[in-house]
Amino acid sequence: MVQEGPINVSFNAQSYGVDVGFDPQTQEQFLSFRFAVTVSLPQLLQQLIEIQKQDGAAVAPISQSRMPFSRAAAAPVEATATPFKPSVAIAPKSQGPEGLTPPEPRGQFAMDIQLLECVQRHETAQVKELLKQRADVNFQEGTPYLRTPLHLAVENGGTVDEIGHLLQAAANVNAVMAQGKTPLHVAVQQYRKIPTVAIGMLLCSKAKPDTKDSSGRTPMDLVKQVFAQLSARGPDNQPLLSVADSGKARQLLSLVMDQRMVAFNLESQEVQGVHFADTEGDKLVYDTKSGVGLYSIKAQRTLFFKNLKQKNEGSVYNVAVNPEAGTVAACLRFQQDTPEATQSTIVMVIWPNGQLQHEEPLKLRLPPTAVVDRDLLPPMVTMSRTLGTSIVIGRLADGQVYCWQLNSARSQLVSEVKLASCAGVLASSDDGSWVALANKETGHFDVYMLDLAAHRQARLAYQPVNKLLNKRPAQMSVQSLQDACLVAFVEDLPGVQSQPVIEVTRAGCDGSLQTVYRVPIPSACSFLSFCYKSSASILCSCAEGLQLVFNLSNSETSCAYDNVGVRSVSISKDQTLLASAEKNFFKVYKVPAPSASS
Repeated sequence: MVQEGPINVSFNAQSYGVDVGFDPQTQEQFLSFRFAVTVSLPQLLQQLIEIQKQDGAAVAPISQSRMPFSRAAAAPVEATATPFKPSVAIAPKSQGPEGLTPPEPRGQFAMDIQLLECVQRHETAQVKELLKQRADVNFQEGTPYLRTPLHLAVENGGTVDEIGHLLQAAANVNAVMAQGKTPLHVAVQQYRKIPTVAIGMLLCSKAKPDTKDSSGRTPMDLVKQVFAQLSARGPDNQPLLSVADSGKARQLLSLVMDQRMVAFNLESQEVQGVHFADTEGDKLVYDTKSGVGLYSIKAQRTLFFKNLKQKNEGSVYNVAVNPEAGTVAACLRFQQDTPEATQSTIVMVIWPNGQLQHEEPLKLRLPPTAVVDRDLLPPMVTMSRTLGTSIVIGRLADGQVYCWQLNSARSQLVSEVKLASCAGVLASSDDGSWVALANKETGHFDVYMLDLAAHRQARLAYQPVNKLLNKRPAQMSVQSLQDACLVAFVEDLPGVQSQPVIEVTRAGCDGSLQTVYRVPIPSACSFLSFCYKSSASILCSCAEGLQLVFNLSNSETSCAYDNVGVRSVSISKDQTLLASAEKNFFKVYKVPAPSASS
């Protein structure tokens, strides 16, 4: 037996609530208190050993149920391990005094401990599996740090996947660790280590930027310190922040100061594109290699995902949307490699009203083609974006371009015309009446206009009206005018060191051509589009993640800082929201206020 006597061990106690019960045998009410006690296990063992030395008795093993613990959520008192230390202290088993090893935690508690360890080691797959097994996403380590898995993730430079899975599992974004810090406090302090979008994810999940820590500082105060660093210079008059850090600092400022990000969605596959699918700016259509999804910004969730893969064959290449009619068109490619060439079959799948879940789509299956030229662009689909004539335009794997006219219900094909035999860059106007493409056979940049006489006879036809010679467009967009169209393009000039320029040319139905705007951009253009039903506004995505909205009529520019590697950008009808796809997620954020540009 161990001698009875005082044990001097410091501990923390936290109450989780009081329950009122009733004992039917004694007819009495009783109170049940739920609380957690956190004790340093090494200190406790040391005290017991000291008592052992005093009376020569053996120290009895400590039972599993007597181990201290700390939880963020209310729960019965259970066991816990020694409080966590930063980084490498979590993984190895610690030895107690005199070589005693603390017993292994078991059951739910062991799973919660493992979750913290896996988050610290960036083992994303294990984190996801533990969350599926109901590990406590809000489990809190012991003193002195009291971190939750979300605190650990942002502190250790967690990826979008890691932080996203914790948020999807309902992690408390306003949980408080030692010194009163929330995950947002830690994320702002670690903005150089974590993806900037992760801070937007916290804000989208209702993280509070005005919560004070024990020193009275809010996340907003920390952001202001970052702002001061942007203009600070060292002894050699060089900026304190590198170019990369300056870019991340500016993204941070726009995210937190103006609360720019309004929605975020994480997928298990890479997201290839995202498009506003209605005129209200609520619905988004996105596509992955295997299917097409419909997302609601207001509901903050995916409403439905349509898997289009058949027996692991075929891939979705891109999606087009008519926001007025709700029509969604997807371009699928099925291919088979042969010794001579690659045989490709293109299938266009069209949902007339965008009801992916309940609507039977129209399917256009095109004849197989042999792809010999490896320099061709991938197949694609585009379509008219107004309530007028429904026109779908597709570029096949071998560069052929076809146009199809649908009936008024958009449920049947009524006319078809072949526009080109081998095309590169392709674009059409919102109403489908103008098409521009880079003709690989002639080397020209051709502009076509809808044949109105044939159209009145319910027959689809286009007539060539312009040729732009010696132009090599890398990105292009077209918008209709009353008797002409505007063609905006950025040229592909390999080896040329001059500043990239957006050139806007007016192409008249009489064959006239006139350059009306030349807009310099800071770096290579990866996406270019006229804004919805506007001939004055252009959206341009630059290589370093800069998103620019130019107003050609008044020379104002809205500048949004996004991440490098954005692969798709879309703008809402009212030009207030941008949606961008990157890796396996997409996000929605506000368009900044415009400023005058030269």
